[in-house]
Amino acid sequence: MFNYYEGQSILHQMNPVLKLASIGFSMILLTFSFDPFVPFVLIIILLNLSYWMGKVPFTAMLKGLLPFVLLAFGFFMMQVLFPRSGDDLLFLSIGPFSISQQAFWRGCALAFRVLAYAAYALLFVATTDPTELLLSLMQQTKLSPKYGYSMLAAYRFFPLYQSEFATLKEAHLVRGGKERKGIKGKGEELYRYAIPLLAQAIRKAERVAIAMESRGFTGERRRCYFKRISLRWTDWVLAMALFSLVPAVILMMYHFEVLYVWDGSLFF
Repeated sequence: MFNYYEGQSILHQMNPVLKLASIGFSMILLTFSFDPFVPFVLIIILLNLSYWMGKVPFTAMLKGLLPFVLLAFGFFMMQVLFPRSGDDLLFLSIGPFSISQQAFWRGCALAFRVLAYAAYALLFVATTDPTELLLSLMQQTKLSPKYGYSMLAAYRFFPLYQSEFATLKEAHLVRGGKERKGIKGKGEELYRYAIPLLAQAIRKAERVAIAMESRGFTGERRRCYFKRISLRWTDWVLAMALFSLVPAVILMMYHFEVLYVWDGSLFF
């Protein structure tokens, strides 16, 4: 859904661990805002940051956000079609359907929050090299190389399995196999492709495990790295800037008197 785009932008050069921490804490802070204006403003800011400071193509952002747009629309429709019993202020009436004002704004808040989370994820994944992220986790957070390189090896398998899946489909077509239609046909195709892919995955996992053990990836000794991920003062400045986005937008919405925060209730 999201892809890493190689580049030399400011966000690409930022320390991955600090970027992950600042974005993670920002997403946690965003959960306490229950109005639609805070996430809507954040979406605009984050997409501009991804485009101007991350050099992420605009078409790539649209492709990455499209599934989350559908998910956000589902949240919106659930709030609109199934309002709470206390929602009585009429906002819009379409035939037999009536939309209350509370349900409409509540649906907008949930939908924009989903898109804001997606925009944060897009900014991080599109501008962060997975290899540098794992190296930074091992060097800055002292993650054991046994787990770090295992995750890196697993991540590298995903594009390989995609190519093997395409090879399997072409091999079946060469041998006279046909693509089947319907739910039953798709289920049979899934079973037909899943068995050889699972067998290949088990073989590769065994080979990788033996190779890592023979190279001393047991986590029992200190290791040297082919690339050092450093912490610079510019990384701290960018981390503080990313983290301050949510408080700044919340203060702005508070100034315009449209802010609604969590009041301690279990229901939104």
